Amino acid sequence: MRRGTTTVYMTEAEVSVAYRARQELIGRSVAVRADLEAAAERAMSMSPLADAEDVAWLVTALAPDLPGDAPINPGSLAQALVIWNAACERAMKLMVGFGVEARIGFRSVLVTDSTYADQEVRGCLFELRSDGSGFGVLAVRAPWPAPFQDRYGPRLMITEPELLANLSLAVGVLAAHAVSSGATGTATSTARLVSFHETPIVPVTPEHRTPRGRLSPTATPVVRRTLDVDEVTRRVPGLLVVVRDLLAELLTAFGIANPEAIENDGTIRLEGPPVDAWATTEAWADSFGASVNRADRSERPRTNR
Repeated sequence: MRRGTTTVYMTEAEVSVAYRARQELIGRSVAVRADLEAAAERAMSMSPLADAEDVAWLVTALAPDLPGDAPINPGSLAQALVIWNAACERAMKLMVGFGVEARIGFRSVLVTDSTYADQEVRGCLFELRSDGSGFGVLAVRAPWPAPFQDRYGPRLMITEPELLANLSLAVGVLAAHAVSSGATGTATSTARLVSFHETPIVPVTPEHRTPRGRLSPTATPVVRRTLDVDEVTRRVPGLLVVVRDLLAELLTAFGIANPEAIENDGTIRLEGPPVDAWATTEAWADSFGASVNRADRSERPRTNR
């Protein structure tokens, strides 16, 4: 091991202790992930939107391998909102249409979309824990009335750009919280899509609402990705590469081979005829060092129809 500029060779006993500590950290990370995923499922079931039939739920979690240790106090609430606002800016400015508020939970800060009437959770809940771990639950809705009916029954439509924006927001918030809590190095990020009413979920094209995949599951398996919290928080391209990998894994559950909205290196694809939103996306990319590729959908080979 290194001590300053000197290499010090560890004894057999020191190697054994270090290895045991490493295994304990791995075991802890696995246990934390399981707890986070269970807590996220409970939060989803308690949402007032649990009875809504037009909502697919994106459930995300992040557990650092080397946890942090941040105090939870009134100052944590302001910090959580700073993290949220910064993540919204980084998530292609597509998720800034609703306000949020923060409150103190058990060894955690809870961030929810602003309350009204007696509803405490509508479509957004993040639990940011003192050790840098956390989970997020976001309601993903199609921009049209849903679900729609076909000969097989009701279907819940979602679009890939909407899912990409929600993933960018969720991973960005959770990674930034981990860094803010003092966590460093690698972490495991997880994601899944689920329909609370077990209505089949159908990814569709934004332009024509044409189903893309061959399969219509009511939920996807949990997908996992190891990431570097510092890299993801420091650079938007680093965040987009992680988000692309998670998105690709989620889409395989629908029989879709590759994402259309984002390339392997995190480049955002703008497809179809130019629209006003292109200029907004390109301005966002210039601000954060991301890449944008204008593409003609008609020229791209289709392999997953």
